[in-house]
Amino acid sequence: MTHEPPAFLICLVVAIAAGATFLYKQAKYRRWIRVSGIVVEIVRCEIWTGEKQYVVLRPRISFRTASGEAIDFLSSVSSPQSIGDSIAVLYDPTEPHEATTNEFMARHLAEIVIFAVSMTGVLICAYEQFTA
Repeated sequence: MTHEPPAFLICLVVAIAAGATFLYKQAKYRRWIRVSGIVVEIVRCEIWTGEKQYVVLRPRISFRTASGEAIDFLSSVSSPQSIGDSIAVLYDPTEPHEATTNEFMARHLAEIVIFAVSMTGVLICAYEQFTA
């Protein structure tokens, strides 16, 4: 079965966009400030996908900016921390409430998954095109 060129191009464009997003975010995070935060709460989040329910435990993290302002944020990913654990945090010095944990997967999981899936599409299209 051969794919039309648009399928190949769509997958390729999505892969390029995911790669560009990764590079943009890497550059953005280099400008952010790294501090140590403390896990102050473990929040139980329920996620429904159709009829199936998933429960994830996400840490609420507290940290102080370079100017001494106290900030709390809920991590975007589930992690194995416990209350009182220390965790590295990155925050935007111009918008301190814009913060994330300094973990590679927490910062880049979305674009890595999108890149991998779209490149799989590119490779399947290319393989089918060359073996047809």
